[in-house]
Amino acid sequence: MLLPSTSRSLFILFILAILLQVVDIYYWDIFPRNKGYTEAEIESAKQKWQEDSIKAELDFLAAIRGFDPNEVDSIFLSSLGLSPALRNSWLRFLKAGGRFKRKIDLLKLYQLDAALYLKLEPHLIIPSKPDYRNNYADNASEERRLQLRKFDPNKEKQEELVAMGLPRSAVRGIISFREKYRPFKQAEDLFQVFGIDSSLALKMLPYVLLEMPEEAELGVLDINSADSINLCQLPNIGPFTASKILKWRNRLGGFHRMSQLVEHHIFDSIELKELQNYIEIGKHNVWLNLNESSLDELQSHPYINYYLARNIVAFREQVGQYKRVTELMNIELVDDVLFSKLAPYLKVSKVDTLQ
Repeated sequence: MLLPSTSRSLFILFILAILLQVVDIYYWDIFPRNKGYTEAEIESAKQKWQEDSIKAELDFLAAIRGFDPNEVDSIFLSSLGLSPALRNSWLRFLKAGGRFKRKIDLLKLYQLDAALYLKLEPHLIIPSKPDYRNNYADNASEERRLQLRKFDPNKEKQEELVAMGLPRSAVRGIISFREKYRPFKQAEDLFQVFGIDSSLALKMLPYVLLEMPEEAELGVLDINSADSINLCQLPNIGPFTASKILKWRNRLGGFHRMSQLVEHHIFDSIELKELQNYIEIGKHNVWLNLNESSLDELQSHPYINYYLARNIVAFREQVGQYKRVTELMNIELVDDVLFSKLAPYLKVSKVDTLQ
């Protein structure tokens, strides 16, 4: 005889068995199937995905060009489709004084994965620099006899430095320092010269005779019209910095505000503050015509990437010619910040510009 508890258990199992049969029969009525995709819809989705992938790759190839990773700005990095985190990391690295000496050094950027590096690597151009690191031990082993005399490191010619018995590394270092960095201001600057060790610098110090120029009354220089010779007359500007100013002036079509000199890593904020009494931003005479400039002409400007150039052209072809420069704000890619940078370089006719 079954115990009462056993009877109850069997009864419950019986009821559950009946419920399971009912659910099995009417399952799809209770839980209707999700609408499935047809073969045509699946193929259409695949084709669109492939088209989007190809388009993204073509856009990348259209924007990319050979470039020095140490000479980039946010506009160019954006044109490559890089994420904001990667762009910020890249620019912070350069602003902190970091330099990419080899292509593979880009992998120091945490946000740059190997796949993206392989896409960028063929387009990277890192100019090679002459190696001034001659082994001074060779000179010591020869027991070179120095024939030092009074000299001005800012003026002495290469052959005269060699005649004084200086090692080749020291000669190259002195010339490089005064031409690419800045003029010598004091004898102790010799300790900063690459290629001169401290023992040699100590021997040279008594012979350094700097002919300090009289404080010239420097006038205010228009940075949009000055040549490299004029620029090098200003404090803390040597040939290298002057060449950077001219390079960015040509790329931009002229400067229109002081902050651009910091934005493009020509000066830091402290250096610019020291120079503000000597420079001014005059008017530039290069503009892009929104109604006439070609796609290539537009995207050659540092503030206009390929996607924006394409939208500018599409707008005038589909909507009509621009009547005012401010109509550029109708393009989704143009925000207030970008417009404030671009507006001074744009016009809609041969005479009208937004000043």
